[in-house]
Amino acid sequence: MKIVFLSTFLNHHQLPLCNAFFRMKNVEFQYISVMPVSQECLNLGYRDMNNECDFVLKAYESTEKKNRAIREMKEADVLISVVNIWDYLTKEDIKGKLVFLYMERIFKQVYNLEFMLNILRGIKNHTLNRAKNIFVLCTGAYVAPDLKRLCAYKGRMYRWGYFTEVFERRREDAIKLKSSETVHILWVGRFLALKRPQHALEVAKELKKRGYDFCLDMVGSGDLENEIRKEVCKGGLEGYVNLAGSVPAEQVRTYMDHADIFLFTSNRIEGWGAVLNEAMSSRCAVVANQQIGAVPFLIRNNKNGLVYNGTVEDLLLKTEDLVRNREKRLSLGEQAYRMMRKYWNADVAADHFVQLSQSLLSGEKSKTDLKGPCSYIG
Repeated sequence: MKIVFLSTFLNHHQLPLCNAFFRMKNVEFQYISVMPVSQECLNLGYRDMNNECDFVLKAYESTEKKNRAIREMKEADVLISVVNIWDYLTKEDIKGKLVFLYMERIFKQVYNLEFMLNILRGIKNHTLNRAKNIFVLCTGAYVAPDLKRLCAYKGRMYRWGYFTEVFERRREDAIKLKSSETVHILWVGRFLALKRPQHALEVAKELKKRGYDFCLDMVGSGDLENEIRKEVCKGGLEGYVNLAGSVPAEQVRTYMDHADIFLFTSNRIEGWGAVLNEAMSSRCAVVANQQIGAVPFLIRNNKNGLVYNGTVEDLLLKTEDLVRNREKRLSLGEQAYRMMRKYWNADVAADHFVQLSQSLLSGEKSKTDLKGPCSYIG
């Protein structure tokens, strides 16, 4: 089976899955990048993986490479696409192959100009392109509802996501990293309005008032960073809140390994949220907003994490519960890790994807008995 993955540029969220495909003996794998890594991403610490991996074809470098990329797509048995395939192929070109659209939710904004434009784009790109061999890898729980509003891809949608590294570590070793008397709370992300770092800070203010022994590490940078720094000083939180700035991805995982609680506060614009994968893989007890795309797929409330309703009040309520209850933190963290090890990792995703593709190529029904990645949505 020949699988071609068409995307912008290779990043650390896609790399584990691509490596898993590349290792498979029954798969010929090709990744096609249509643009170089942006300078903004390089400044944020991204590696230029386009130049690191042998399976990457850089279509943007020359007309010859672009034409080769189009040939690779035409020759594929299965095409996965993050970008608009109609910029490169026609309906005639995709006959006889499977096409999977790797999609986050369409309607991240509601009832504004962007919402109306997305409806028009959605109708053009999805409702009007009804080829029966086009399927959707729903990267987040809200993709399918958005597509159903467009009357698109009924019966051809499957659970999907981003698949970060899940490092194997014994439970007793993991617990040792989280054995401090001070409760370590972690927030990771860019300091942007959609990430809502101020919500984590509001929780810290209240926990301090209530006399808890904790520290909050906030990892990242962005437009709101200066405002957050001012709030830390204004609230007298210097001894409780550590603003770590941007750090390499490897160091982020070190913060997670030592964290007891992970706060994921983004709003509905967060299509997936790969930091959730990473935090769960590091056995953090997660408190996550229900509006985030990955949350309904990855978290079973009160079993492997806590889901809150998006308000600061509910975030505080659930965070305080964990601060007071170490055994609950450890239990949720362990179940989170088991979920990632059993289902939501690159090797399982690649295996499930190949199973699904083989079934569809052989003409079998679209519904599957798979759990986790590639399980049927509708």
